[in-house]
Amino acid sequence: DLKGRRIGYLASTALIALAGLLCAASQNVETLVALRFFVGLGLGGVTCAFTLLSEVVGSAHRGKRIILSMGLLWTAGGVFATGAAWALDALIPDPNWQWRALVMVSAAPSLLLLLLFPWLVESPRFHLGAGKRQAAEETVRKIALANRASAFPRNFRLREPSAPSSRGEGATIARVLFGEDLWPTTLILASLWFLNM
Repeated sequence: DLKGRRIGYLASTALIALAGLLCAASQNVETLVALRFFVGLGLGGVTCAFTLLSEVVGSAHRGKRIILSMGLLWTAGGVFATGAAWALDALIPDPNWQWRALVMVSAAPSLLLLLLFPWLVESPRFHLGAGKRQAAEETVRKIALANRASAFPRNFRLREPSAPSSRGEGATIARVLFGEDLWPTTLILASLWFLNM
């Protein structure tokens, strides 16, 4: 929330790609576990992508698009990893190189994502919260153009996003997340993500 969803997603994807590739060079289990820790840390930031998606998709389609993208991408990733392991087992006879090749191939999607980042827009909601109204409106215009919107008003203006009531003078992220309005949601989501990861 301080730097933007786009930069958060970029940082987490770069961490996954770099630590994932370095895993292949591990000379012992301790180094491998340490590097996999950083891959897991990067995975925690992948949720920025779903936040960004939820903030650029219209409310009529938001739930469906987020659930479908999460489900589809998670399933495709599982199938990709299984297929890659099976193929590498058949292609590489040396077990020491099989797992190294697998961690390199597993880092490939993150590397591909890094190449696509120049085309990823920042959330208009983030821009508004950061006081960058013109950037937010320009992003909405880009989205409308990409979706071939037939009519876009010339005097288009965005409204300020509403904030949870627990925000106020001296509010911290922890106070907002564990405040009166959000603490049940925070605990449920934290538990689900912990169990999922």
